[in-house]
Amino acid sequence: MKTLRVRICLLLFMFLQLSIGYGLPWNEENTSQLGHVTTAHSAADVHSTIHYDLTKLLAIKAGFSVDMAEKIARYCVLVDQINPKPNYPYQIALNSISIPDTYAGWDESLAGTERGSPQQNSYKEYPPQYWHFPYRDPSDSISGAMTFGVNYPLPADLKYRDKPYFWRIPLLNNYNLSSIRDWAINSSGFPGKPDNSCPSLIYYFNSTTQQYEKVQPGSIQTLGIYLHSLADSYSHEHCMVNDTLRSHPIWSDACGLTYHSFHEFAYDTAIQAMTHATPCFQALWRVLIAYKAANGITSPSLWTIDSNGFQDGDGIPDELENDEDLLTDETFLEKWIKPSLIDFNEDGDIDHSDHTSWRIFLINQEIQPIYKVLTLNVMIEGLYMGSGVLKQAMDENGQHFNGNIADNIIVELHDATNYSSIVFSDTIPLTKHGQANLFYPYSLNNNYFITVKHRNSISITTASAVALQGNFVEYDFSSNPASVFGNNMKLLSSGLYGLYSGDCNADGHIDQNDLLAIQNSVTGFSKGYLNTDLNGDGIADAADLVIADNNAAHFVVALHP
Repeated sequence: MKTLRVRICLLLFMFLQLSIGYGLPWNEENTSQLGHVTTAHSAADVHSTIHYDLTKLLAIKAGFSVDMAEKIARYCVLVDQINPKPNYPYQIALNSISIPDTYAGWDESLAGTERGSPQQNSYKEYPPQYWHFPYRDPSDSISGAMTFGVNYPLPADLKYRDKPYFWRIPLLNNYNLSSIRDWAINSSGFPGKPDNSCPSLIYYFNSTTQQYEKVQPGSIQTLGIYLHSLADSYSHEHCMVNDTLRSHPIWSDACGLTYHSFHEFAYDTAIQAMTHATPCFQALWRVLIAYKAANGITSPSLWTIDSNGFQDGDGIPDELENDEDLLTDETFLEKWIKPSLIDFNEDGDIDHSDHTSWRIFLINQEIQPIYKVLTLNVMIEGLYMGSGVLKQAMDENGQHFNGNIADNIIVELHDATNYSSIVFSDTIPLTKHGQANLFYPYSLNNNYFITVKHRNSISITTASAVALQGNFVEYDFSSNPASVFGNNMKLLSSGLYGLYSGDCNADGHIDQNDLLAIQNSVTGFSKGYLNTDLNGDGIADAADLVIADNNAAHFVVALHP
């Protein structure tokens, strides 16, 4: 009895770790902190930029209507997350990622493809093996060949070779992705192995009849399912080869956790799956074009085909090719496979969440742009510690901000012809390396003066109005005083320049009023996140007085157009 209780506890522990500590193992991205990007499918633990966002973009660019592209993307992602409705035809497994409230407002639902389904075929395979770990035919010109070739290793342990959740080499020409392709594009047959029926019947929810009905060959549902299986065949391929598994085992860190969370389709800098991105995206494009041709959809593609000769005549738009030529404009794919340089969630670190946000941002810019990004380099005299590093402001309890944030700054965009007119303003974090990102409305497309303010420093403004027409603009306030109106910057060590510190009352002057404020804080033994604490150590003391007194002696004032 004791042994049984121990086993139950261990199983519960594994499940809780899986579902709470790590998130669900097939969560391909950490989207809990997207920051300044939005997606219609942004649930923290069940998001896929490939299956939803990218699929929608490719469908739009391939010439599908926005509404149809949305439908395709929804059915594509619902192969994982089924969004069960009343009278769902199968038992929903405990570890299914089908969360009823994930898709509030979505009428779409699929049944029979979900990860945790208890349904099995005669091989005792569950749907995950069939829909999410498919095998591509080397001669399939639409889906593409297996990246690692056709000779996949078998598990070394013989006892595992007959297990349904382990990889088994298919018989000659038994490529299940080809069956899924014909079912979706050619409206023929059923998506099962030639020697075996489909693992389980696939249903979709008809919002008109409020009933689940069998998915028909050639339907929009089959297209979404095929696109999902195709993308999985690329992203899971390394996993299958690495572990010689055809499964999603929770005990395999390389496959179940690390791989999907950090490596799938170039979400991080240290990646193994980036080589999959190019052939996969191009295969998805070919599927969409083939479906249009098979169904008489004649609307033109929005991405030009082969305009600049990367691979003339291959039918792949230039935006989905990588010529590795630094002299030409970057294509969508070339941008995608690069890591983010922007701290989207403003925690001071450019990490996995930011790489995911970067790719959603790229997609949004192509579909419906919302933001543009202004990246600033700013140093502050009082916080400067040398070597281009700022001290992280303290309060009475320690570090005031989380992550690598040094302090906050206010950035204002002023009209180029009327400086008194502030077009946009926001308070944003400044990292300890002196970088800050302003996300401003996409509609702002002119020249603007950029003003930077800090809680106890002299504000600065660009020497002239800056053109903000591009999606990404950088401005460096730290390298050259000529970048600032009136050269109004303090020379720091390492040859960098920063904002003068000491304007505690933010009146544009460093004078006796500021010195008095600091002195009062010193006398009162004040601690905390104080405007009178110029060096950010959480205490107002003589060191702060010295900084302010030196600048007051030089009559430092703010200068603006």
